Amino acid sequence: MLTNTTVNQPVSNASSVSYARTESLPYNSLLAAWNDLRSTNHTTPIYRSDNIRETRHPRGSCRLDNAGRRLVQPHLLHLHEACGDKEGDVLLLSVNVVDNRRTNIEVYASWPQGKTFRFVSRVAEGGRANTTNGTIPV
Repeated sequence: MLTNTTVNQPVSNASSVSYARTESLPYNSLLAAWNDLRSTNHTTPIYRSDNIRETRHPRGSCRLDNAGRRLVQPHLLHLHEACGDKEGDVLLLSVNVVDNRRTNIEVYASWPQGKTFRFVSRVAEGGRANTTNGTIPV
């Protein structure tokens, strides 16, 4: 059980982190992902800790092939058992993929527990990101 665990402590004002999410794996391992709002990169890095609170290290990333789109608001889910025709021990990453024209909720999967990801499904599509009532983003 995790209580009051710091997932990311920025070393300077050079980063602005939000939407930090974690997922527990067997044997006290923890995966984490978050947004760095100052990054213009089209990659979501995944970090792993095998001692829960002590240290974390880069594990892998989910990267889009086309520049200009960003992966934001990540959420991780580890499936221990098979689901449908898919084998078990898979890590799912759902993200909001945004650019200047649209927002899409997409799901990516990783069988090596967060080293690399491949596209699985687009769950929802919407218009340009906008927080005004009545607009059509996801």
